[in-house]
Amino acid sequence: MKYTGGFPDFSIEKPMPMVWPSAKVALEERQASGRYEAELKLNEHRGFLTIDENGEPTFYTYRYSTPIKLTGPVMEHVKRLNLPPCSVFDGGHFYRLAFSKNSYLWIFDVLVLNGERVTLGWEQRRELRDQLFKPDKYIWVPLRTDTFATEFEAMLSGTSLLIKQAALQYGVPYNLLVKEIEGLVIKRKDSKLRFPRTKIESPSYIKVRIADVNKGRK
Repeated sequence: MKYTGGFPDFSIEKPMPMVWPSAKVALEERQASGRYEAELKLNEHRGFLTIDENGEPTFYTYRYSTPIKLTGPVMEHVKRLNLPPCSVFDGGHFYRLAFSKNSYLWIFDVLVLNGERVTLGWEQRRELRDQLFKPDKYIWVPLRTDTFATEFEAMLSGTSLLIKQAALQYGVPYNLLVKEIEGLVIKRKDSKLRFPRTKIESPSYIKVRIADVNKGRK
């Protein structure tokens, strides 16, 4: 059945958490294989950005079937993007008064396009996402890296060039953004979506968080 709007009939796939120091070996092995890449992980409220058959955007939290009533510049901006109708995008809603009085959308995957579930592998979906969304003052797309083992070490030491690049691209102060970046999500390039009925952890994705490492060091 084609999607035409409303809350999607599937739930989310969450990355599996890995803790330090076992994550260090896992990152190095995945980086060496060349089969994985990583994206920044933001401390946002995850949900679905949906576009109905009339092109009207709505943001739903995955926890509830009722939408979060995002209004104002961010949703007006989404309308101007003329995204394909009957589509669903995975991402999150981000709001911190220290950044702006406006909300931001964090978009990291394409789930449904023109009513049909997307069956492409992650690398192709990422390319499709980047065609549809360009980072700007309201829409943030997570930056990626192939050298994620090295990058995560840089995050831990406070020398991440990826976060600095993201701050410049999003037009926000680095000293604020660095506090909201949780770590990295590592994704297998050929992984495909499973569209689970209920929330699941996917072995195709793992997450490493700065806070978990710091907690273990205390």
